[in-house]
Amino acid sequence: MDLQTALEQVTSQMIARLDMTVLEPEEYEEDCNIISEFNRIAAGMLHQEPGIEMPGAPQPIPMDENMVMQALTLFGEGIFYTISKCSEMGITGDLKKQLLQTVAMEVYNQSKQIVAATFGQEHTPEFQFTHEQQVEIIHKATEGHIVAFITEYESVNGPIEPPEPKPSRQPLAQPMPDGAPQAALPAPVTGPNDEAISSPAGKPAANTTPHDKYGAVALLLTTLPPAQRSRILRGFNAEEKELIEYYSYPQHLEQNLDLASVEAHLKKFRELLLKENPKVKAPSHKGIARLLESYPPEKLLSCVKDERPLVKRYLESRVSGSTQARTAPEPLPPRIEDILYKYLTRRLEPS
Repeated sequence: MDLQTALEQVTSQMIARLDMTVLEPEEYEEDCNIISEFNRIAAGMLHQEPGIEMPGAPQPIPMDENMVMQALTLFGEGIFYTISKCSEMGITGDLKKQLLQTVAMEVYNQSKQIVAATFGQEHTPEFQFTHEQQVEIIHKATEGHIVAFITEYESVNGPIEPPEPKPSRQPLAQPMPDGAPQAALPAPVTGPNDEAISSPAGKPAANTTPHDKYGAVALLLTTLPPAQRSRILRGFNAEEKELIEYYSYPQHLEQNLDLASVEAHLKKFRELLLKENPKVKAPSHKGIARLLESYPPEKLLSCVKDERPLVKRYLESRVSGSTQARTAPEPLPPRIEDILYKYLTRRLEPS
């Protein structure tokens, strides 16, 4: 995966998470632009990097595709965290821009340090840092830089006035205290033709909770284009949107929900969306189908073995769907599907 593809993928993922926050339209548009612009600048800097400095190495080690993706993802996490903190503390305008510009360089350097610290960790499984641990390191480092900036600013300009409290609003970047936030039962989720996406039939398992449906919605939204995400989210109130955002973090799903129940809800939602969306498939969808007919499944899957789970699950479902008619391909945002098709074509048909 080249640098431009990695940039588009990371930016798309961050904006998808932003879609699940409770923001005014102007703030949402501003934050989307910030994410896009800062990620673009970071990608340009990574392109110019001679490599990663390693202790004891005579010269920097060139960054491969996986290292670039890791660095960009961690940088994006730091910027998203900073944006969330600004929203929580009511920091806007020029002060928000100053804070982001100051913190961004620190986050960029911290991201490179984590890449260096985890280089080759696949050879030492007992000392590996998981992706969640790496993100936690970035969040803690970013928090420290934000506090340092605010402390210096307030020493000169006085305290930053806290914003007027917003009803039903939880901090965006912090884990919810004492487990997930509380809300009423999930609102109906509607498909493309406004038919309600309901819970799967049958009695739920004893250890399931009403929040399992929120977790399924959070997973579903990560696979949909922005317009469809926005339309589905309009069916939820502010508290429910907070829950959906909370469960967009994999660790919150695993710690609080019954994953089998979440998967059952998710399967039902996908089936209804696919059934009610008979649009003509994009050229990239047909292109991937052509590649499936031309190359062995093992060769195709080997091309995405280091990709993010969403991309791997999508191609695995397409491979399965090509041999088992009953298996519906897992949806992927059209833009990401197009990027994947171009990437596979370059890998498999370089001429």
